[in-house]
Amino acid sequence: NQSIFILTLGSASAAQMSAYSELFYSKAEKYNLDVEVPDTTPQYAEVDRMINQGPFNTPAPWGMLLNDAMSQATIVLIVFLVFAWRNSKNGNQTKIRPLVGGLLVAMPFTFSSMAVLLVMMFHHIPYDVASASIRSITVSVAVDLPIFLLFGFQTAVAKEGDFVKTMQGEDMLHEANEVFTDFLVNASAFVVLIGVSFPTVHRVGLMLDLSMVMFYIATMWMVTPFMRYAIKTK
Repeated sequence: NQSIFILTLGSASAAQMSAYSELFYSKAEKYNLDVEVPDTTPQYAEVDRMINQGPFNTPAPWGMLLNDAMSQATIVLIVFLVFAWRNSKNGNQTKIRPLVGGLLVAMPFTFSSMAVLLVMMFHHIPYDVASASIRSITVSVAVDLPIFLLFGFQTAVAKEGDFVKTMQGEDMLHEANEVFTDFLVNASAFVVLIGVSFPTVHRVGLMLDLSMVMFYIATMWMVTPFMRYAIKTK
């Protein structure tokens, strides 16, 4: 058994004591320590366990992959319900197939997650609270880009009546430019973080902008070729 005592000179603030306690809690399992810090709770350690082991205490890295799979399934389900509801309210004969549309919308998030995880693996970036927050921050952009493109494609198909003419028409060129502008605005918002000297914030800024680039690439080169299969014209 090992005992750790914290000796502070003067009065330690609550924030300092919380930081010390979280440090010890996070290292407790790795070094087989029994940690007890009065008036504190192991919040960081519990969040770290949930991130790496998932809700079912699955051994790492399978817990992390399970979290990813659950995120993808949630995106598909929510988008499926939204598209189905929209179809029921839309009197137009040109509709978006909910299941195919949901799978297409989830593609950029899936592609970006795999790319980010590979970068983290090769550069030995820990999968912690900071790293996990990247996907929470960027998930709205990940689904926004393909949804925007799908809605524009649906409108253009209803107008042109032909998939080939639609893809070659001015309407889709306009939609593609709008998607690029959306991507550029969101990516620019995180560039500021890259210049921060604090390593964690700098790392998060880099990973956020990498995610944005992956979202755009996946939307334009992976979602676009399959959009015709998501549209039902009769």
